[in-house]
Amino acid sequence: MNFLRQLWNGIREAWQKLTLSARVNISAFAVASLVLILFVAYTGSRTSYRVVGSDFSPADLALAESTLADAGVSYQISDSGMDLMVTEGTLVRARALLHSVNITSQRKNDPGFEMFDNLGIMTDRTLLGINKERAIQGRIQEMLNTFTFVDYSLVTITRAEQKTFAREQRPSTASVVLALNQSSGQLSKGTIQAIVNTVANAGDIHLNKNNIVISDTEGNTLHKPKSEGFASDANDMLELQRAYEEIAEGKIRNSLLAIGGVRAAVTVSAKMNRKVQTIDKKEMGEGV
Repeated sequence: MNFLRQLWNGIREAWQKLTLSARVNISAFAVASLVLILFVAYTGSRTSYRVVGSDFSPADLALAESTLADAGVSYQISDSGMDLMVTEGTLVRARALLHSVNITSQRKNDPGFEMFDNLGIMTDRTLLGINKERAIQGRIQEMLNTFTFVDYSLVTITRAEQKTFAREQRPSTASVVLALNQSSGQLSKGTIQAIVNTVANAGDIHLNKNNIVISDTEGNTLHKPKSEGFASDANDMLELQRAYEEIAEGKIRNSLLAIGGVRAAVTVSAKMNRKVQTIDKKEMGEGV
């Protein structure tokens, strides 16, 4: 008790010796710190919800709610009444539950190959071709939506006309828009490449990775085709430089850790030699 009393008296005396402006500054800093601590505690304790589907019919929404409730999956309806959301860790399970009772979102996905279930045998060939394109796009959207960092996706594939000769064949193109959730962060090159591979392998036969554009709903380009000519060479050199820098940085960090467990921020700046040399070599042999 004597120690606490002396400590309190010391603090009070020090406070009384401060100027008015110093007291105001300290008080303001203390209040700001308290508000920041309370904000961090509040946001950290909030449960993160993800959209599992939108624009359900009233009957489907009621069935979805009862299905999730029976399975013990926590959910909520957005303020707009458009989106059904579940907790972050139950998104994949919730999607599987909704698919098990044949409930699909009306807005987030285009129909897949199930659109052919009700087509008649006299359906026009042109209509069949259009429906096939829509089905492929819908199936790709379903696959992209299974990624945990994607809320929903939109896919448009423009098919190239089939040519008789390969030299005349033009490539098909694809445009993909992803609505990324807050937990996605910055997507790695490997993750973006997985998205590109998914679209390329499931798309048109004439669709390749160099004709796919991927963007997010914030307007950021995640993947775009390589430019032609000089711009393409410059981009390739820049990617090569960045790849070399990343590899060098990783080797240095690993060496420091191996030496003595040293953790350090390592930055490597590489300069690429863009000179091109042509060497003509002539060899003269003895005559016969």
